[in-house]
Amino acid sequence: MLHAGDVEIRPYTRRFDELIPGLDVGPHSFGVGLMRSTARGRIALRTGDAFTPPAVNYHYLESERDRRAMRDGVELAVDLLRSPAMASVVDVPAIADPLAPLGTSL
Repeated sequence: MLHAGDVEIRPYTRRFDELIPGLDVGPHSFGVGLMRSTARGRIALRTGDAFTPPAVNYHYLESERDRRAMRDGVELAVDLLRSPAMASVVDVPAIADPLAPLGTSL
């Protein structure tokens, strides 16, 4: 892992389709995680039933600071993957909007 400012960059050692049954075969991935978000999520109970999942609103990337940190983190990951040491073994696709392919993990 690489800690760089507000983000953490981590290469996944296995493709997600190898870890999660039923997924289509996909590429190897890098994770870029925002470690110091300025936004705060919210969890609320939906019902009094303990088996009903709560309502979760992550509030991801609601602040310009968080969006800038993630863009910078994705750009750093791309720069590392396009470095001379990696360019011969990794094909990095063009990313028009670095925030578009983002997701979450628990």
